[in-house]
Amino acid sequence: MKRFGIPLVLFLLALLVRALPWRLVFSENGILPRGNDSLYHLRRIVYSVANFPQSLEFDRYIAYPAGARPIWTPVFDWLLALAALPFAPGLAAAGQGDFTAVERFAVWVPPVLGALCVVALFETTRRRFGTAMAFSAALILSLSSGHFWYSQLGFVDHHAAVALAAWIALAAAMRWLECETATGLDEVGPVWRASLGAGCAFAAALLLWPGSLLHVGLIEVGLLVYLLTRSTRTASAGFALCFSAANGLAALVVAPLALG
Repeated sequence: MKRFGIPLVLFLLALLVRALPWRLVFSENGILPRGNDSLYHLRRIVYSVANFPQSLEFDRYIAYPAGARPIWTPVFDWLLALAALPFAPGLAAAGQGDFTAVERFAVWVPPVLGALCVVALFETTRRRFGTAMAFSAALILSLSSGHFWYSQLGFVDHHAAVALAAWIALAAAMRWLECETATGLDEVGPVWRASLGAGCAFAAALLLWPGSLLHVGLIEVGLLVYLLTRSTRTASAGFALCFSAANGLAALVVAPLALG
């Protein structure tokens, strides 16, 4: 209970705060998403549910009448459509019907992602700075107006997922550096696993949103500083090899959505 009690309290608090606009979202006129971009995300989600496993790659509604490709990657909307399939039984094959259940599910995803980000912040901070510091940081984030805005109920956009993915990427890089300092040259297994895990986390953030280059780039700067400040050439060379492998793996994972 001591181990999971505080994270659970923080999760519920963050979720409650982000659910405050529920009267505006669940109105007498139906479900009203928050923010303009949410409408188009819902369009892509509903399209994928109705035509699963397809995603809306070219849309005649954009730059009408010529049409265009959406500027967002399909990953966020496709994953939400996958998760929403159980809420629309039979509709995927028919491609028509009432998608209210899908919308009702989708509007709750941002608050859940925002609350998970608060818990992720707490867990990562607790390991390095103690419970008191971790709780203070997580409490501030749970009540932060900026984080609330992008993860509030009905704000069906990729920003809440991007924030969580960016934090996971940072935590993965920190874990990698912990393994680097805790293991010797004759024990490279944990270091390699941590570096490849960081590469996967980088790729996940980039697949959600190309703008995650800003987040991943800052982490890469920190890793480069670590590389250039090693005390021996052997240590620098070993880290450089893992660094190259992590970025190479990230490139391979992102490539299928980029090469086309």
